[in-house]
Amino acid sequence: MQVRHAISGLAGARKRLAFIMVGMMLVFPFRGVAYAGPDPVGEAACRSELQGAEVAISSEIKGRGARLGLRRHVNMAWRIFWKWKNPTRAAGVLEKIDRVIATDGIRGSTPESKQIVREFIDELRQCVLRGGAPRQTLLEVEVFRFNPTRLDGRGDRAGDDVYLFVEGTYLRTTDADGRARLEVPAGLITVQAVVPSSAIAVATLEVAAGTTVPLSLILDDGKEVISPVDVSISSVKDGIFSVDANDFTITLLEGGVSRPVVHVGQVELEDDIGNTLAFLTDEFRVDAEGRLYPVTMDVIRKAIAPHAGRSLRLSVNGEDALGFTLGGYHPLYLGQHVLNVVLEAPPSNPSLPVAGIEVTYNLMGTELTLTRTTDAAGAVSFGPVPLGNATLKGMTIDSGIHYHGDAMFFLPRSSLVKVLMAHPKDILAGHAQYELVPLASPKGRIPDGNGQRFRDEEEDRTRRRLHRSIESLPRSRSTESEGVNLRVGAGGAGQPVTASRTLTVPRGTRRVLLRYNVSTAEYPDYVKKQSVFNDTWSLSLSANHGGSQLFAIGSNVNAQLRSAPAWRVDGTTGYISQYFDVAEFTVEGAADLVLTATATNVADSLLPTVVHASLGEDVGEMIISAVVPDELSKTKGDHATYSIPFQGENNRISRWYSLKLDKPAGAQVTRVRAELEHGSGSMQGGLVLDEGIGQNVRMVDDDTVRVRVTLHSGSGVNTVPPPAHTIYHKFTVEAEMPDGNQVSAEASSAPKRALWRMQEAWRVPERRYGMRDVGGDDWLSARTWEYIDRHGGLLTRIDDISGEHGSNIGHQTHDVGTDIDLYHVYQFPGAIRGEDNYVALRRAVIRVLSLPEQEAEDDRARVQAWVSQTRARFSEILTTTDAKAIYYSVGSDHVAAGVRLLRGWARNLLVDGVLTVPGRRFDTGLGAWDFPQERLRYDKIHNSHFHIKRPRER
Repeated sequence: MQVRHAISGLAGARKRLAFIMVGMMLVFPFRGVAYAGPDPVGEAACRSELQGAEVAISSEIKGRGARLGLRRHVNMAWRIFWKWKNPTRAAGVLEKIDRVIATDGIRGSTPESKQIVREFIDELRQCVLRGGAPRQTLLEVEVFRFNPTRLDGRGDRAGDDVYLFVEGTYLRTTDADGRARLEVPAGLITVQAVVPSSAIAVATLEVAAGTTVPLSLILDDGKEVISPVDVSISSVKDGIFSVDANDFTITLLEGGVSRPVVHVGQVELEDDIGNTLAFLTDEFRVDAEGRLYPVTMDVIRKAIAPHAGRSLRLSVNGEDALGFTLGGYHPLYLGQHVLNVVLEAPPSNPSLPVAGIEVTYNLMGTELTLTRTTDAAGAVSFGPVPLGNATLKGMTIDSGIHYHGDAMFFLPRSSLVKVLMAHPKDILAGHAQYELVPLASPKGRIPDGNGQRFRDEEEDRTRRRLHRSIESLPRSRSTESEGVNLRVGAGGAGQPVTASRTLTVPRGTRRVLLRYNVSTAEYPDYVKKQSVFNDTWSLSLSANHGGSQLFAIGSNVNAQLRSAPAWRVDGTTGYISQYFDVAEFTVEGAADLVLTATATNVADSLLPTVVHASLGEDVGEMIISAVVPDELSKTKGDHATYSIPFQGENNRISRWYSLKLDKPAGAQVTRVRAELEHGSGSMQGGLVLDEGIGQNVRMVDDDTVRVRVTLHSGSGVNTVPPPAHTIYHKFTVEAEMPDGNQVSAEASSAPKRALWRMQEAWRVPERRYGMRDVGGDDWLSARTWEYIDRHGGLLTRIDDISGEHGSNIGHQTHDVGTDIDLYHVYQFPGAIRGEDNYVALRRAVIRVLSLPEQEAEDDRARVQAWVSQTRARFSEILTTTDAKAIYYSVGSDHVAAGVRLLRGWARNLLVDGVLTVPGRRFDTGLGAWDFPQERLRYDKIHNSHFHIKRPRER
């Protein structure tokens, strides 16, 4: 884990987060108003504290699941506070959150980050206790259907089936005229009008206390209206599914309380970025308590087994009795192997106590982190844990001396790991940091050989040819500097290669400079494939006298495809520089600093990974030590998506980076240059800005500059066709010394996913339908641009692809520009909206079932056309394009003209060609559809449109 700059105390945290809040445009979930700015004083008790807590969680907590969980609980406390006017109970919920964070219930974030979040939550708790309930105001709401033929978009009044939510809390439904009066807290509020699973409207507005405010909302029926819930799976702990598990019951939860469902909507096994690996919906049922369970456990085991060692997630949704679709995700890892750990005292201190030491396990490149405490013998057990690269870390202090236990290894089977609690002098003496010992006859045994079973002969020959070609090239020389230099290259499969160097710095030395560069021959081919050849490396810097670890970083090469330090196009990280304060070690004399690097080949001994590092004294240069991107306030994605507008156009939603600087004393930043790059280097027309301190370049403090990276003065990039799938942001910072001399530094971001505007020809009204979203909803990846260009003849009219920067526009999977929502293949006469077409289909089916044959001839013909044309189009899309799945209408419960349609009627017509209801039968005469149904999914949220799911790319 990389040691980052800590923010000391609430004051420092507030200063940094204040700049984030000022620069952040709040992007709300669906169609609505975007707002940024402070509340009027006195209008909304504790609102600034709430916003501070939410931004702190978003900025400081690593792990999407952890962030979402914390924000849901904070919002639940807020609802208790303002709706139920119960400050004591709300404060109790916030106190519980604080305890969860304090007891390491949130893993993967630094102690400093957790403390920042705790302090912001505590401020909110104290405000709730002292402030009383917020002042109230009255909202007069009216809700309309969407009518694209009117300038104001208002269609018919929505009627009495619309649920109204304020700040996520249900208040009431509309009356028959689509109206309602709501008492709401004063200040900035978000109002949602929801027709369960079918349509939604969202508005964010500021209301003053004691006033009556009118609000008109227009429903959008083109969204996938899902109520987010937590997902709990029996026998799955910490996300680990054991090979021995005999239960897999799924419970959907809101605020810790079960939300029963009556229908299975979707159950799919996905990889860590959302690609479907197994469609499991048809294998699940609903029990008497509204939980989902598999027909057999073999289905689950067979689905998960091929993905050993991978980070997975289960995507789940179901319909409740009110018609709401409840949905969420649960992380999954296949636990196969027992991992026993024994901490051992080092030769430098044979009597070191090893009891009561906290040991942390991490499956490298994932969020799976487990913590255990050693017993009296220094032993602890993890299990079952997944196959794959893992790290173990432990630390203890004895008589003021620090001892660290570090192990990084590939786990192919159940094993015992003996970890040395080492002082730097033990590492310098050549003592191994750990020993991996196989356990006898483990369950779920995988053959020895560090992944050998995953290889085949052809791949082996390919890798050997590639290895020979690389070895024949002249070895590039590392950049050496004054001080000590270190080079470590991976060797035999599973055999860590470790080396150390010592730098003696004289008394009074204040800082030292570390430079390092990692390269791997596994990039690009095997890293992009996320293969088993997932080499590992680490680098650490320690003080020899007290054993304090100043810096430690480790990674596996697959994770660096997008995570820092990310791979550049040449298969290196580039040289990374960082200063470290060593003044405390040099007060009384010279000090020894120990630099240690390790590299390990995984699965074979070919295509090595190499670490170059140097350590020297402060040379007085300026460096950019951290490049930290902001996070969108509303997205279902990973915040790593950036939109590049058409040439000459600007972004609507701003994105920023914070650059952490280490600069010589007295140096003042004068100018920053930001530009876009892709894999081949500079992007033509990619200059974002080159300017001094001002609106787009802001100094947060003396060592942090905040830079706007979205296009605001007319994009210079020709995006037709899109020039890249992945982009980088490159920064050059210039500063002036007190003597007038100039210094500068450069750094680049990790690779980011690029979104581009859809082709101009597809943006005309004839090829679009539905409501448009703030910032646009036609942003797409370069591959999707190619898809539309090549397969446009198979597409109908397009509604949504993705929001700007992947912002949340009301869909579960429209965050990376790959999925496309489209109008029905067959359009019924008079239908405009997607919901209109579904209603027209339903009406025609009712007429066929309820009227004499002669009176329903036209209806029968239209339903037959709907079936035949939809079948033909879907078959061709799934056969001739890279579409992974199509989601479409299931047909929901409905009663009219004495006919009761049960859920599934639309699917039955399309798949079977026949629909049977009590006492009646509709045979289209088209027979059953002879196309495999595995990649065709039917649910309520897609009654109004069909959805093409395409591959999501890293």
